[in-house]
Amino acid sequence: MNRVLVVGLILLMSFFFYVDKALALIPGDVNNDTKVNLGDIIYLVNYVFKGGPSPVLRFSGDVNANCQTNLTDLIYLVNYVFKSGPVPDGCPPWGEPQNLGPPVNTEVGEVTPCISADSKTIYFARTGMAGSRDIYSSTWDGTSWSTPAKIPGKVNTIYYEAKPFISSDGKRLFFDSDRPGSFGDTDIWMSVWDNVNSEWGEPSNLGPNINTPYEEDSPSLTADDKKLYFMSQGWPHTNGQAIWVSNWNGSDWSPPTSLNNGVNKNATEEDPNISADGRTLYFIRWVNGPQIYVSYWENGDWSVAENLGSPVNDTFLSLSPCLSYDGLHLYFASARPGSMSGSDDIWVSRR
Repeated sequence: MNRVLVVGLILLMSFFFYVDKALALIPGDVNNDTKVNLGDIIYLVNYVFKGGPSPVLRFSGDVNANCQTNLTDLIYLVNYVFKSGPVPDGCPPWGEPQNLGPPVNTEVGEVTPCISADSKTIYFARTGMAGSRDIYSSTWDGTSWSTPAKIPGKVNTIYYEAKPFISSDGKRLFFDSDRPGSFGDTDIWMSVWDNVNSEWGEPSNLGPNINTPYEEDSPSLTADDKKLYFMSQGWPHTNGQAIWVSNWNGSDWSPPTSLNNGVNKNATEEDPNISADGRTLYFIRWVNGPQIYVSYWENGDWSVAENLGSPVNDTFLSLSPCLSYDGLHLYFASARPGSMSGSDDIWVSRR
């Protein structure tokens, strides 16, 4: 073989080996230089506190294995580099979904789950008479879920109430409803917990900066209360149905903006759920039925969404994702085999 050709092939193979090595995920190697050291700590400080560039490889900044990158990872990394703390670990994959079982799931059908910040209370909608839906809750005692009950107070009516979302402090409940006072179709409403009467207070409509004469639903609030993600069919845009975000200005919600076409691709996107750190967005897209997708906030915008794949989606229909605040549990609704009802049950996948 020609000596020049042999040398060329060796160099080419070496190049690909180097590229492969350079692009390999090493937990804690935030700047992707194949080392975990002070340089990664500086990079992470800049990212967490100063809005600097995202970790070079997705999840390389996640060193405590919860698939989020924030202050806790920085503390972990400092402890590892300077104090011989635990070795950084990476983001584990989603496990085989488990049916929550009775008493949460019944033959009636349960949908649109939402978990509280402490993971001790799950809110969801249950189908009622004539196809109506009410919001229920169940509490975890460390061993099992309690028998669900309709949430107390003034949220549930003879009208449609569904897709609950509980704020990080547990004092505000967002949901969608077609009750009187709506602008048209379903609107997004909010109820505040009444400490005196131990119940949810009279809901208020989020108003015209959020709601339109068309359908708005699936509210999801960041843990810092500053951004509200939701689905809208009414705000003017070219895609039709889409996922939007509104910012809290201290007194009201701002007119919303549509997420980019990496998220809003085919006008079927809905059920957004934002992670506690505001950097991971789960939602559904209808492609031969509803499937769960995920997009990441990277370098100032949302990444092109990816199908969550097996074992969460697999070949079954999955919808209404809800990520726990610790990032380790994903609740969703599905009618996959093993469901107790002829329609949807609530399932959970664990990292």
